[in-house]
Amino acid sequence: QLTVTRSGGAQRAAADAARTTSWTSGRLIFHQTPLATAVAEVNRYGDRKVELDDNALSGRLVNGIFDVGDTDAFVEGVSALFDLQATTGPDGSIRLRANPAAAAPAPAMG
Repeated sequence: QLTVTRSGGAQRAAADAARTTSWTSGRLIFHQTPLATAVAEVNRYGDRKVELDDNALSGRLVNGIFDVGDTDAFVEGVSALFDLQATTGPDGSIRLRANPAAAAPAPAMG
């Protein structure tokens, strides 16, 4: 894999060819992929855009195989994995945020 910067510099790195080209077979493969990166990849192929409500979610690592264009399966999977709440906006976009019930402290037992 070669990454070229705006200033013209280039950086070479090993790439997983199967994962990088998986979209050609109708699949998106994520292995230890930051959630923000996975969301960006899902958004490239889906009709409905997924957004993260909190940057703290961005670095959570995703592992899984999803059908290209199946935004709902991706949202359902990462929501279950990370205990996220998904809300749909008027434009059809999907916003993911930490489940407020999971973040609330447990009531004190007396």
